[in-house]
Amino acid sequence: MYRKTPLFAAVLLSLILFQSCSNVINEKTNKNNETTTELKLSFITFSSIPKDLDLVNAEINKITKEKINATIKLEPIISSEYSQQINLKLNSNENLDIFLTGTLSGLFDYPILASKGKLYPLDDLIKNKGEGINSALGNEYLNSSKIHGKIYGIPTIKDMATEHGVKIEKELLDKYKIDAQKIKNLEDLEEAMKTIHDNEPNKYFGIMGGTSIVDSLGVAAFGDNLVDGYGVLMNPNELKVVDYYETKEYADLLKKIRRWYELGYIYPDIVTNKENDVLLMRENKLYGATAYINPITKYLQKKSVGFPVEVVTIYPAIKRTSTITNFMWAIPSYSKNTEKAMEFLNLMYTDKDLINLLDYGIEGTHYKKVKDSEEIIERISDNSTGENGYNLDQEYMFGNEFLSHIWDGNPKDIWGQIDFFNKNAEKSKATGFLFDATPVMVEYTEVSRIVSEYKPALENGAVDPDKVLPEFISRLKVAGIDKIVSEKQKQLDKWAKDTPIKRVAMPQ
Repeated sequence: MYRKTPLFAAVLLSLILFQSCSNVINEKTNKNNETTTELKLSFITFSSIPKDLDLVNAEINKITKEKINATIKLEPIISSEYSQQINLKLNSNENLDIFLTGTLSGLFDYPILASKGKLYPLDDLIKNKGEGINSALGNEYLNSSKIHGKIYGIPTIKDMATEHGVKIEKELLDKYKIDAQKIKNLEDLEEAMKTIHDNEPNKYFGIMGGTSIVDSLGVAAFGDNLVDGYGVLMNPNELKVVDYYETKEYADLLKKIRRWYELGYIYPDIVTNKENDVLLMRENKLYGATAYINPITKYLQKKSVGFPVEVVTIYPAIKRTSTITNFMWAIPSYSKNTEKAMEFLNLMYTDKDLINLLDYGIEGTHYKKVKDSEEIIERISDNSTGENGYNLDQEYMFGNEFLSHIWDGNPKDIWGQIDFFNKNAEKSKATGFLFDATPVMVEYTEVSRIVSEYKPALENGAVDPDKVLPEFISRLKVAGIDKIVSEKQKQLDKWAKDTPIKRVAMPQ
């Protein structure tokens, strides 16, 4: 019988070890020789472009190069130009791999972009490259972005419900003895506006960037605008779609806003202004503005404007599709780097270091941790206004806000508070429904164009609604808004039939 000698065994072991080491070396060499993917990401900024953006971008790339062998080029676009710039990029196939989209009225066009084939379907990418996104976000929220049964956008993890109201400079409230807690409705708000205007005629009330007063105080506040406002639910407990622009409630609100404008309460350049409300408040032009509110809003508003403000809720929180999908991340349909783009997005929902760089900038340069804490931070300021080279203050935008540090002065359990807020908010009966405009795309495009033409002036009080509203309604009728409302009702009925509805009863 043939026997293996000790020498033979030793030689054989040496060969095995050599081959194993060679494989490891080859794997490392292949990894090191792999071309680094360059990604481009565009997002909206409601403030100015951070002067230290390149410094922060470089630190982000250290993380992404190591973890996914990719670099990212950040491109912030100011809110007043965002929608136009993104549409230009998508229509011209400009180099772009990731961008912020959503359903926030006046800023984003997610349903239209998805219906027009401008967005890449993400279901398989999430399954294969975005496991962390699915775990962090959950099916309920992730599925709320579905169009044609496909996911084209990933909602950010933040407040998923919204209270509607206003923010007002605290110093003026105290000075003129206005009790913010007594502002419960629009009549109370008007009384406060009058008091401030009578004493401070050169300071005005304004709006959040890219929105109108109606966006904050109309049907989106008390009903369900079904994302786009072209067919809404006046009562979020009833799945009855109506044309909001024809309702008495819309006409009455326009008249009220027009009165505010004529009395000098509203910022006179509200229609043409390109600066957002935060900058205008810093410049002492506005004393207040409309606000979307959640448990952290009052803390963030003080940080962003640089002085104390009171945040006043006029309409209580309701969870709708629009509040879940208002900020989402998407990949253009023509991107050549879809897998790497998803790998980056996965980091944005799971990697604490990356998220906090995007949120706050560089530790030691833009913020520092409070003594004896790894989570509580305070801003390092360049000047007396509390600003520095990376003043975005948009934590809700970058993936998973629940992995963000917490500003000193905010409750230590603020992310737990928001999670509780999300889980216990009242819920529209249509939460999870997104309208597919494809069957009425011709009418939808024309209605969108007409609304964009009339909305800025009409919904901010700059024109007389008695004269302009009938003309607006007439043009919408000709454009086919009734056909859109009918199609939306048809789709909503089918969705309700096919979808088990879990609803929290609205208070009576």
